[in-house]
Amino acid sequence: MSSLDSILISEFRKKGERIYSKLKEKGLIQQLPLIETQPEEGRITFGSGHPVKAIEKFIGYYKPEMKIAFSPSLSFCTDFSITRSYCMYTREEGKDLVHLDGFYSEERTATARKALDIFRRITGIKGSFIFYIEREKKYIKAKGMSESSSVAAAVARSLVSNVYGPKTRDIELLASRFAKFVSGSGTRSSVSGLSIWTSFPGIEEKDCYAHPLSFDPSAINIAIFPKYANFSTNQMHEASVNSPQYPAWLENKYTSIETLIDNDFPIDDLMVRAEEEMLNLNSILMSVGKVLQTDESLALIERILEFRKKNPGLFFTADTGPSIMVMSRDRKLVEEFLETEHDYYLRGSIVGRNIQRNSDPYKERARGFFSELEHLNP
Repeated sequence: MSSLDSILISEFRKKGERIYSKLKEKGLIQQLPLIETQPEEGRITFGSGHPVKAIEKFIGYYKPEMKIAFSPSLSFCTDFSITRSYCMYTREEGKDLVHLDGFYSEERTATARKALDIFRRITGIKGSFIFYIEREKKYIKAKGMSESSSVAAAVARSLVSNVYGPKTRDIELLASRFAKFVSGSGTRSSVSGLSIWTSFPGIEEKDCYAHPLSFDPSAINIAIFPKYANFSTNQMHEASVNSPQYPAWLENKYTSIETLIDNDFPIDDLMVRAEEEMLNLNSILMSVGKVLQTDESLALIERILEFRKKNPGLFFTADTGPSIMVMSRDRKLVEEFLETEHDYYLRGSIVGRNIQRNSDPYKERARGFFSELEHLNP
């Protein structure tokens, strides 16, 4: 059960509609292209995706079955990993399949099938989709690196290219709409750069996707400390809505997002807000007995705060995991902090609008996989 009653939900719907109207007034709402599906037997298409780092965090679904969140959210893409996906269409039904990182994945296939069933219901397409997916990470094992958003974006882009044609304009918007059925955060990852996901109680599913925002990716310098913890993000989504703090968190979020829109998303405000939201998110989950941080990540946060006493301008954030990202307008400030650190870290950068390329290290491997499909017996 959610801690929100019908009166609160009605209020958040009104706030969401006001935010949507403001975005529209500023010319930031982009409409989905009106095009017909054109599935073609055996067609193979490509898509890639980078993981997001959230500024205005997202947790908790208003409509879990359609992946409509309780609130809008805001994030940018990072280059700490990349997922590449190839998708093949076949008219034969009941043959959905996901091949991930060199292996058939029963779990991923089941997840994909649920998302594809919704996709097929919306588009009216019959048949099946087979995915060959490779993840390329700059780290080995970590939690809170948003790998799911990267996978969702890559898969959705390859799927949309397949169904609507690889030269379709505004492919990112279509991919964003359908990526949410795999992972809510994939909605923003599909758009690259800085984007806002327009989600709130009462929004129609067809309007529930992310919109790109004007942003200089070099304006914020980033590095991350990958850290591992053993829990499921889905568990956190389910637990969060039961927190007595959840309604107040949403109230604060809607107010903050509206202010950011009014002020045209100032860089410094984005970093301040990303840090505030991380702390708020941790507080919500702690109130229902869920802990995101580890002893290592808490010690790291203490060192960041100590460093910042004499070096203002360094900020930190994390999503649903203990992997802590530091950021600043000043690259030297980030470097000075990293020089004091013994923990493993990765320098990174924010990814701008992503240009899809059909040439990548896994292209030939993917072709080999599809050509040998008749011998695959998962």
